Amino acid sequence: MRKFFILIFSFLTTFLSAQDTTVVWGDEIKISKKDRHISILGSDSESFYTSKNLKGAVDDFIFEQYSKTDLNQIFSETIDLPEINGETMLFEEIYFLGGEFYIFTSVWDADANGKRAYCSMLSTTGQWLGLPVEIDFMPSKKRSSGEFEFKLSADSSLFLVYHEFPFNRKSAEAFHFKVLKTDLDVLWEKQLELPYGEEAFEITDYNIDEFGNIYMLSGSSQKKEKDDRISESLRKKKYVLLSYDWKANKLTEFDVNLGSKWIISVTSGIAPNGDICIGGFYSNNQYFTIAGTFFFSLDATTKEVKAKGLMAFSKDFLAEFMSDKRVEKGKELSNFYFDHLILHDDGSALMVAEQFNVTQRQTYDHATGRQIVTNYYNFDDLIAVKTNVNGSIKWATRIPKEQSTTEDLSSYSSYSLAELDDKVHFFFNDHGSNLALLMENPKSELYAFNNIKKSVATHVSLDSQGVTNRRMLFSHKDSETVLRPQLYFEDSQELYFYSQYRRVYRFGKVKL
Repeated sequence: MRKFFILIFSFLTTFLSAQDTTVVWGDEIKISKKDRHISILGSDSESFYTSKNLKGAVDDFIFEQYSKTDLNQIFSETIDLPEINGETMLFEEIYFLGGEFYIFTSVWDADANGKRAYCSMLSTTGQWLGLPVEIDFMPSKKRSSGEFEFKLSADSSLFLVYHEFPFNRKSAEAFHFKVLKTDLDVLWEKQLELPYGEEAFEITDYNIDEFGNIYMLSGSSQKKEKDDRISESLRKKKYVLLSYDWKANKLTEFDVNLGSKWIISVTSGIAPNGDICIGGFYSNNQYFTIAGTFFFSLDATTKEVKAKGLMAFSKDFLAEFMSDKRVEKGKELSNFYFDHLILHDDGSALMVAEQFNVTQRQTYDHATGRQIVTNYYNFDDLIAVKTNVNGSIKWATRIPKEQSTTEDLSSYSSYSLAELDDKVHFFFNDHGSNLALLMENPKSELYAFNNIKKSVATHVSLDSQGVTNRRMLFSHKDSETVLRPQLYFEDSQELYFYSQYRRVYRFGKVKL
């Protein structure tokens, strides 16, 4: 999910620079043909840790350690996952806390007709720290029915483990919640029946605060038609924030209501001061276009609204994306997905979104007589919106970007994001000609990133006033590698990233 807007931009100048940012590189490493998936697991003061093949039902995975100084590999070990009664574990989630890895898995128990969730502890040297601990059980009639979900609290002191009960057409939505401390002792456990029917209810976002209270953001409609087609009058969902105070055993509901506006996308988060915040996009119609943004913040104790804001995109901002004629006709922005809600100490927030769509091209193979359909994955502009403490919009900025790749699972598309002090940094792959093009004319039509050999990794910094600075990080021509922007982490004022070309990869880092 993702994208957003620019309100006051006449005085917010965009700066561009062709000068390279200094990149520190690690050694090149060849990828085995058996390696299917790599993940960055976490970091400490001297090292960072990755995994390969840790996804789904696995017997083992590759655990690796790298130096944060020179980015070179320290060790690579194959870790055997423990079996439970002869059943292979299904990997669910992993967290790195206090110098140890918490690996959450699930296993089907045929005798009990259900799934069991476990947590196993792994050291930074790849040693298991005791036996797997069972943490939850989910009744289920089928092996593939139902899933466990896991969430870490805002201060990383608690785990929320939850699952939905099997579908029952006649009953309300029911969930089982369990909150664990980091020693895996249970803080509280409860089955909650929520005040909506299952057919018209879906929780899209969960949060847990430092006290173990949970917040659930949902979208619900009143009912479905008998033929499962939702009528136009019912297509408008009711969005609610449900908060559960476990000590008071109290469930509170906050209606996210924008009056005549249609909520298109929404997310929530817990601010550093404990307040719960909600942000998103709205439309003037029920289609997947956006006309503006909204923001709420609620007091953590009273659940009363502390700040709220709703603002339409300005015509000047819309003109950054479309012709003046379309702006005057009242056209809205399409295919924008909400990615990030960044909450600050003073009560302000930054919302970031990205434009995404999939298009198809059909061709005809005269040799075989077959029609060939090619999917194009298009990741385009970024938008960042800054809200004031009272919820009003301070500024919005467009970050132009165009990426179009085919059948590659979008490994080289989208972007990285890191926040440091009063700046936010974006990293993504770009066409090599775009930097000079934008220096000549900031409103130029961009070349699409669709050819690795012509690609450059681009760094865009965004300051507290919405001003951007764009520069080249490295080019494929010089580095013989390509940024994988969805594999990264930020630590100690440096961004660490993964890059790959064909079956060779290496890590890099840059000072923010």
